[in-house]
Amino acid sequence: MPSGLCDCFLLRKNTSPRRNMAKEKDSKTRSRESLMPQELVYQDISVSSLAEQPLLDPVTEAKSDPFAPSFSPFNSPRMCINSKDVSRTSNQLSEKKNRNIARQMNSRLSFLLQRQDTVSEQNESTVEETERLNKATRPSLEEVMSWSRSLETLLSSSSGVATFRSFLQSEYSDENLEFWLACEEYRSTCITEMDHAARRIFTEFIGVQAPKEINLDSHTRDSILTSLTQPTLCSFDTAQKRVYSLMEKDSYPRFLRSDLYLHCME
Repeated sequence: MPSGLCDCFLLRKNTSPRRNMAKEKDSKTRSRESLMPQELVYQDISVSSLAEQPLLDPVTEAKSDPFAPSFSPFNSPRMCINSKDVSRTSNQLSEKKNRNIARQMNSRLSFLLQRQDTVSEQNESTVEETERLNKATRPSLEEVMSWSRSLETLLSSSSGVATFRSFLQSEYSDENLEFWLACEEYRSTCITEMDHAARRIFTEFIGVQAPKEINLDSHTRDSILTSLTQPTLCSFDTAQKRVYSLMEKDSYPRFLRSDLYLHCME
């Protein structure tokens, strides 16, 4: 056999087992991949396909990344929280709040104290003014003793009239005195206002269901009603005398025995 044919035969004989081994290896790989889940095959392929990256130092990686200073919590001073600083800040806030509360309480207490002092001063000044007025307007003992002489003497004194009115008001029987005083004022009324004043007295003291109706007989009431067409200064003289007589016989003696009059005598 020629030498060239021998070499080709040997080369072909030596290479055929290698191809067979490669085919067997591929078939085994395919059979193994067919038995594996599809997700693991993809994962294996993706991991194996990635190039191995060298492990970098965190400091070196931070330096190489331009965005690391902005987003790294270790490089941001605002994100560094110290427990001692937090506790110190909370203590300062609580102390400040307590100081504000104490300041408000002190201001309120001082305001209340000043208000109490002002009220007490006003009350003292009011009491002093009342006492001064009472001493100035209080009748003398001689004047009070003269009230016991007659009802006319009592009614001639302004202090006597005020004291007698207080006594009658305590008994709810002051309408007689009010009518008598209204008649005295009516005597000084001018002619142009006499008609209006007479009707006012009749409506208030004499008319049926008057607010301060006095005790009069029907004859006296009818005569006053008739005189209202042309009222005169003497239209109420009869009624005034009758009321005066009632006070002199009833109210005046009880006044002289009352505690009010005895207190004025002290």
